[in-house]
Amino acid sequence: MNRLSRTLAAGAAALGAVLVTASCSASPQAASVNGQGFSSQAVNSELASLSANGPYIRAVDQASLQSGQRVEGPSPGTYNSAWTAHVLTGMIDSAAVAQELSSRGRIPSRYQVMVARTVDSADFGPYWDRFPAPYRLTLAERTADLAMIGVPPVPVAQLRAAYQRFAGYFFSSVCVREVMSGSKAAALAHTTYVRGGAILAGGTVTCYTPAQLENQPNAFVGAVLALPVGKVSAPTPASSGYTVLAVTKRVAIPLGLTMRDALAAVIGANSDTALQALLARDHITVDPMYGTWRGSRQTGFAVVPPAGPAGA
Repeated sequence: MNRLSRTLAAGAAALGAVLVTASCSASPQAASVNGQGFSSQAVNSELASLSANGPYIRAVDQASLQSGQRVEGPSPGTYNSAWTAHVLTGMIDSAAVAQELSSRGRIPSRYQVMVARTVDSADFGPYWDRFPAPYRLTLAERTADLAMIGVPPVPVAQLRAAYQRFAGYFFSSVCVREVMSGSKAAALAHTTYVRGGAILAGGTVTCYTPAQLENQPNAFVGAVLALPVGKVSAPTPASSGYTVLAVTKRVAIPLGLTMRDALAAVIGANSDTALQALLARDHITVDPMYGTWRGSRQTGFAVVPPAGPAGA
């Protein structure tokens, strides 16, 4: 089960728990971890970032169909109290991990965040690009943080397999020839088939960094990441006609020491056990408006939402 499946399952389980509640709180501080608090506004911002991804929220709702509950509350700007508690739990987890890494002086490198972003993108699939860009970065940073708190040795063969699986994502720049045509036949006319492959003629060549590529349409990004250098895509519908793509150059990030460390952190982390150990040790408080903090190292810690509706 990938993380998307786990997230949908967790969201569905949460939505089946209790009634709905407003997203705001009488207290400006929603929770604190070892005295470091974060505000109700921060929780509302997190809820808004998730809700901005309509297809993802609909998938969570669909996963919880049997419970008859939904993410949204009965009026605009409100959310199911169990969903809010679920999201707040994730924020508390992230704060606890960030504090631990800071105390160890083990802040993830940009490469580790990049690898975490790649794994997140693969896990969330079609929903990933629909999250706001700043929130995607937040999620990737949290994934990188979580991966670093419990990293056992990972066999080199497993690292190489992971690298090869995501090889299309590990680049510092990629150059793409794109031909736009009014019809599929016209688009195909730009492709010349020769022994050993195909050549795409005409159009324009544009080079992208990973950040620049991420801002392109989803279909374009998916095609570029999937295409080996020198291969030509099939004509695909575009805003005005059809487009054909060919990757002319990709500057790959090699599987060096830094990348091996990053991959080991992401794919080999015994993160949940380490996280629960942190939560058992840390001093965590939650505004009763959101619920209570309960659990154990064996069952896991979480915010348990109020038993009934609460005021805004």
